[in-house]
Amino acid sequence: MKAERSKLLIVDDDEKILFAFQEVFKKDGYDTIVARDGKEALSKVIASNPRAVIMDITMPRLDGLEALLAIRQRNPSIPVILVTGFGTMQTAIKAMQLGAFEYLTKPLDVGVVRDVVRRALTSTGLKGSSAQKEVSFNAQIVNRYEIVGRSQQMQAVYKLIGSISTTPNHTSVLIFGESGTGKELVARAIHANSQYAQEPFIAINCTALPETLLESELFGYEKGAFTGAEERKLGKFEAAGRGTIFLDEIGNLPPQLQQKLLRVLQ
Repeated sequence: MKAERSKLLIVDDDEKILFAFQEVFKKDGYDTIVARDGKEALSKVIASNPRAVIMDITMPRLDGLEALLAIRQRNPSIPVILVTGFGTMQTAIKAMQLGAFEYLTKPLDVGVVRDVVRRALTSTGLKGSSAQKEVSFNAQIVNRYEIVGRSQQMQAVYKLIGSISTTPNHTSVLIFGESGTGKELVARAIHANSQYAQEPFIAINCTALPETLLESELFGYEKGAFTGAEERKLGKFEAAGRGTIFLDEIGNLPPQLQQKLLRVLQ
């Protein structure tokens, strides 16, 4: 008996792209279905139950992000690969928050697209399903900390921000980078796009405070804890509450204080 071929749904309002994708994936042994906007895509998902979807974001009637949400509400097991020619930070973050399997920017490398499709077909298809409970398409996403950049490296950063910001519980994030590369901007973007966006964001430059004051600044102290402690002082960790505390240049802290921070973070 001949094995059933995997069925792909290709969604784009550009006929040339539809034709190109069809030719590529037919040669790879897939059955292809096409749709020209998000509404048509949703009806094809219901009628044909494809194994995976490759979908442009900018389309008439129903765009790719709205269609992604509708498809995942209908059938969260179908991996959806989003494609766009306008790769902004917020688009990438929304795509990952809404549960896209992958987010690719044009111009596309055919080899990369083929590889993503193969991974999608062998996945469980449930990527981002937990995040979907926390994020809706109409969610208020703060745009004040938009990061500028459209390179593949920056797109990877945006996708990481989107994935991290949907974590349902508090988590620790280590951000690497040379001085001036925007570590705090990335931290603020994660915070602003998370469910804790309305909570405080507190940034501390660990190298700007004297070692003798740093512990009391971070952890605070009670009235009478030592000579001169005339009133209770709230530490930065307590002030941050359910929000985010950003410890800049944490690697320059004295080892003994790093040990205390490790206990707090754990």
